[in-house]
Amino acid sequence: MEANQDLIFAQWEPHFVLETQKQLVKDFGQHSLDLPSSFLTEAQSKAYIESAIRDALALCVKQGESRLMALLYTIDVPQTIFVSLNTARYLEDLAEIILKREALKVYWRIKMK
Repeated sequence: MEANQDLIFAQWEPHFVLETQKQLVKDFGQHSLDLPSSFLTEAQSKAYIESAIRDALALCVKQGESRLMALLYTIDVPQTIFVSLNTARYLEDLAEIILKREALKVYWRIKMK
């Protein structure tokens, strides 16, 4: 399934990737979590985006569960998805879910214009 997700991501237009990155910066920034400044100017690879999300999530987790829950609320990750995550791949799975949710926000914002 991961290969399918990578293929779908590869078909995203650079502008869409950049707008998704900007949405990530906005939502993580509301919780004082920094993502690379290049997210505001240059479309990155899926692997790089997910790695940056994982790094920010790891910092957030260290700051406490309430901080993480507030971030997930901002991003609109349903609690049912959050509690069903595989603990062995927790940060990897959560980073992928967050990227999808943020991309969905951007998709609907563009679609509704």
